[in-house]
Amino acid sequence: VGAIMKIALCDDEKKYLDEIETGVKAILEEQNISAEFDLFSDSKEIYSCNNFYDMVFLDIEMEPYSGIDVAKKLKTVNPYIIIFIITSHDSYLDDAMDLNVFRYIKKPLDKKRLKSGIQKALESIDNNVISFFLKNGKASINILSDDIIFVETVGRNTRVVTVKGEYTS
Repeated sequence: VGAIMKIALCDDEKKYLDEIETGVKAILEEQNISAEFDLFSDSKEIYSCNNFYDMVFLDIEMEPYSGIDVAKKLKTVNPYIIIFIITSHDSYLDDAMDLNVFRYIKKPLDKKRLKSGIQKALESIDNNVISFFLKNGKASINILSDDIIFVETVGRNTRVVTVKGEYTS
């Protein structure tokens, strides 16, 4: 994983949100992987954002949107997103499997399973995501390679045309 990973965590209990963040950061640091984290304690916030995430950690029982609802929405932005469900409820296991979640980890958080899951996820991350630095140099975006229509050189710039728009670097 070359670029900075974008990771979201959503749990309506601050205690678990902090515990998951601390655990994931420690595991990624061991692997020398840089990541940006967005933390959400309200499922409405993460559901309404259209951010691209490489990996997400979701509680299931939240209001107004469940972790399953949030996972479905995030998959519309990045179909290759790695989803971890962290919950104390087994009753949603089938729904989670229907979404091809990467891991279903029970609370209280099993740090050994979390570490093993993240390591497996890092091995499986699809290299179909390209980080592209925009011309102004102040931002980068992630582009799914399947979304690219064509790439061309225009003078000293690179122009990437995708199904979602055009980008110049």
